[in-house]
Amino acid sequence: FSQSSGRNASLNNLCINAAVDVIILGFVRSFTDTGGYPTIDFAHQPANASAAPGLAVCKEFGQRVKQCQQQGKNIFVSISDSASNTTFAVGKKGRKEAQGAAGMMWNLFGEGKGSLLLRPFGPNVVVDGFNLDHEQGSFDNHDVFISRLRSYRNTASKPIFISAAPVCTLTNRITPEAVIVLVDFIFIRFYNSAACALGTPSFPPSLEYWYQTVVPSPYAPFPKYSLEA
Repeated sequence: FSQSSGRNASLNNLCINAAVDVIILGFVRSFTDTGGYPTIDFAHQPANASAAPGLAVCKEFGQRVKQCQQQGKNIFVSISDSASNTTFAVGKKGRKEAQGAAGMMWNLFGEGKGSLLLRPFGPNVVVDGFNLDHEQGSFDNHDVFISRLRSYRNTASKPIFISAAPVCTLTNRITPEAVIVLVDFIFIRFYNSAACALGTPSFPPSLEYWYQTVVPSPYAPFPKYSLEA
């Protein structure tokens, strides 16, 4: 998953690739950094400066997303990456922030009706999932964030999934178990880490670790483990 910045396959190319089931679009950079709205960067997409600076809006791209879904692909939005700020405060304040952020994501990309005019992909495009790629800062209240997203799905008209992208390292795993057990499946990042990347001597034991010791999710509708390399 990544942005289409010239190095990566375009959305159109991925949509016609029979080997691709899930396409993850990046990135939601922050939840409230621009006038109370998220900063969303889909690479070269214009910002809705008049209403929500930093909130990328491209209805033409949204139609491509919809066409891709009609070809049987699941389109996810990636929340955070190594250059993002998606942390919450600790305690009660952070719980409120997390619940508000989940509501905003649901209104902008899910089936929520609260921000129809600001939806980045247009009012009629609903994604198939949300991926948590939180790579820096605290994970405080991210379990609250995911739990609130899960609650919205109870009344959705179609399955909408939640995934996470934990780093592959055997020690000091960034994504806590409290978050992992709430998601539907995970994209393990077997890259950008000398301790466990594909092609290193540490890759086989790391792979074995993930298969054997991670607590299985009771929600998983897809195969639990997807390997990113």
